[in-house]
This record gives sequence, structure tokens and C-alpha cells, in this order.
Amino acid sequence: MKKQIGLILAIILAVAIFAGCGGNTADPDNGNKPTSAPTDSAPTDSTDNGEQGSETDTSEETDEYIKVANSYEDDTAAMTLGELSYNEAEKKYELPVSLKNKSSSININKTIQLLTVNGVQVACKTINNAVEPGETEDEYPISFTEEELKAAGITSVDELVLRTDIHVTGWHTEEYGVLVKFILYPSGKLFTYPDRKMTDKAKVIADTKDYYIAITDITKEENGDYKVTFIAENNTAENFHMMWEATYVNGIDAGVTHDPDSMFADYSCLCSVYKGCRKYNVMTIKADKLKEKGIEKIDEISFT
Repeated sequence: MKKQIGLILAIILAVAIFAGCGGNTADPDNGNKPTSAPTDSAPTDSTDNGEQGSETDTSEETDEYIKVANSYEDDTAAMTLGELSYNEAEKKYELPVSLKNKSSSININKTIQLLTVNGVQVACKTINNAVEPGETEDEYPISFTEEELKAAGITSVDELVLRTDIHVTGWHTEEYGVLVKFILYPSGKLFTYPDRKMTDKAKVIADTKDYYIAITDITKEENGDYKVTFIAENNTAENFHMMWEATYVNGIDAGVTHDPDSMFADYSCLCSVYKGCRKYNVMTIKADKLKEKGIEKIDEISFT
């Protein structure tokens, strides 16, 4: 269930905030790119496996997920995760996944419900095709971008947790479904959940027992685009969806995210956060749209 929260916010970011904002942040240390295969157990002294957006992890309320390392198998399905790798050309991480249908009568598929890296919720992409009886689908990896990890201050993938629903698909009378939680430690390093990544440009928007939302950083890219990073923490027992209903740059309506005339990149103002999780989101203000609106320099940005 998604819970949409309504926030009335006004964030005025003075032009001084932008002073000294250069281009992209430093690239992660290449030595921290994962090269080892997933291990079956946590490194010594690792913390527990819950994703936490607060001191109390509300995401583990039931035992509905079967916890495994990199593989799961029953009489109907077998799913295996391969070795995490880094795609230098596309600046993204890729996790091979294989789903085998062991049944003789039903098609099965998988749904990725949630991926967290070092306790932070990240968006991931893959292609889910129905797998017919006796067949195996292993062509499409699960991928997530380096940019999103940078926004969270993550330079090494030390813990990766993947919640997956393996289920029957198509018009079948047979019922099958299982929730599996894969827990991997790709780097083999000691791991503790990081504190919030905040900078001297940070502005707190909401800080309650249920939600924490803040602008954490603003940078100007070499192409003139602005990157506005914010953090959203959901400390409740329900998933929530957050969006800005109106955005303004120097008092000029910036438009909604799906409008081609918007100053913001598509859907970058939207954010869904799983229960008990922390997520960083990057909103892009496009240089060409600023120019069209006659804005040469950003003095303030406001959201409501």
C-alpha cells in the first residue's frame, strides 16, 4: 500500500548557497568497485540486516520473507544472483539474475519489490519476462546507477539487500508465490549503516517521528544544469509516495515533472519510499529551460 503524504513546504535557497558549487563530485575510488562474488555470510562485526531509515527498523514486522544469500530454490522455482560488477561505460552497477521454472504446467515471473545498498533504498531496472515450464531466464541483469549512490555518499557496495516476489503469471488456475529476501556482501568489507549525508548547504524540510525530509546538496554541472539532492526517510510501517505539487525558480513557475516545458527533468520530483527506509533523490533543473525562461542566474528555488 502506498501512502501519499501532503506537505506544504517553502524552501528558499539563497544565491549564496550556490557560491562555489562546481561540477560533479569526485568519482568513487576505483579500488572500491566490487570484484568479489557474493558471500554467504556477513563479514565479521557487520550489523544486522534490516534496512534502517531511523533508529528503529519498521520494515521487519513479519517473517513473510525467506532470507537467503545469493540463491533460492523450491519445487517450482530456482533463482540465483551472480557477481556484482561495475559498467564503466554506462556508470552503473549490474547484478546478473537467473530464474529457472522447474514446474511442468505454469509460467512464473519475478517482481523486484525493493533494493537497498548499504541500507539506502535505490532505484533499479531489469526486464521481467515470463518463464515457461522447464525454461531459464538469465539474459537481463538488475542494474542501478552510480549517480544515485553518489547522492547517498556511497563509494563501496558493502551490503546489498533485494526483496523479490517470485510468482505465477498468465492464466493459470494453480497458485504459486514466494517472497524472498536476498542478502549479499559484495565487497567483503566490515559494514555499518552510514549516517545521513548532509552538507553545509542542507536545509531540513520536515523532521518528525514519522518522516525526515531535507535538501542535502545543490551543485551546478558543467553543462549548466543544477542538481538538487534531497533525502527522505520513512519511519512508519507503511510505504509512502511524495511529490512536489508546485515548484518555482526565482518566483517563476517551473512546471510539473511530466510537462515537456518543465524546468525539471522527467519525474525527478517524485519519490516513493519503502517503510523503514531512507532514500536520496536527485532533481535536475535543466539549463536550456532556464534560458528559455530568461533566467541567467538562480537566486532562489521554492517547493510547495
